[in-house]
Parts: sequence; C-alpha cells; structure tokens
Amino acid sequence: MEFLKTLATALGLSMSLDQLELANRQSINDVVLKHENETGNNFIGGEFRIEHVSDKVFRCSYRLFFQDAKGGIEEVASTSGDYNARHLSEEARSELKAEKIIKYDVDDPPRPTVKK
Repeated sequence: MEFLKTLATALGLSMSLDQLELANRQSINDVVLKHENETGNNFIGGEFRIEHVSDKVFRCSYRLFFQDAKGGIEEVASTSGDYNARHLSEEARSELKAEKIIKYDVDDPPRPTVKK
C-alpha cells in the first residue's frame, strides 16, 4: 500500500474511494499471485477495507483467504499505517466519516498467460 502514499504525495491527489481501491488493486493482486505460487494454495476471496480513524486520518487493510489441498482455510492480512485524509476528495471524506468502514470485494486476479 506504499504505492498510494507515494502517488498521492507526489501528485497532490484527492482521490475518491473507488480510485483509492483501484490504486491498491494491483498490489493486492500481486500478493494473491505470489502467495499462490509460494504455497500452492488457491485464492477463494477477500476484502479490501478503507477505515475512518478520525477526520484527519484513514487506514487501508485487506484480508485474503486461501484454501489448501486438505480443504483448510488460510488468511493473509495486512493493515496500512495512517494516511492523511487530505489525500481523499471532500466527497470521499464525507462518505467515509458517515460509513466508518468502506468494503470492497477482492476478486480472483487475472492470471498471466503462458506461451507455448
């Protein structure tokens, strides 16, 4: 989630909540694909969350779920540090303050195609 902090700081962006989710999607997809490759477990779903901490601060987190060969479920999770709410648009700050937590489903990422 370091990508968000770098991009927003460098460009002085005010993002919507959907733009924030989109900015983090590739990083989360990379985590899914790497974990599958390292463990052999299959991704079965997940959630990306944006959490209101205060009027000036928000956090992002994800929870990803994988199934192993025996049917067991493994969770991989991460929570960001605090981000300054000025990186969000006024509308996004208002929505986040009202809802407290905004959740997005994490879908199965696209798989790289293998050329034969």
